[in-house]
Amino acid sequence: MLRQGERGEQQWLIFYNVEHTTAESLNFYFEFMRDVSKVEPPYAVEAGVRGVKGRLLVNSGATLGSAGKVFEDSFELRRVLNNTDLITQDNFCWSSLR
Repeated sequence: MLRQGERGEQQWLIFYNVEHTTAESLNFYFEFMRDVSKVEPPYAVEAGVRGVKGRLLVNSGATLGSAGKVFEDSFELRRVLNNTDLITQDNFCWSSLR
């Protein structure tokens, strides 16, 4: 995902790609846990990115202002989810922005 943001000297973090991949993967993990592993919720879920310090935060090819540089090298989000419905998944994905 980070390679898609390589723009010569300018390094981007394309937020749409991170958001989309996280949401899609979360649903696949829940399906695997339920259908293959036969494990029911609650699930301990952890998501994050590493190696992003200094990249420009970008959404669908447009930089989000001159102050859009990422100042931390990594972001992690850990939650215990008791439900796997789409509302719970959306809340997990968006809780990192609060």
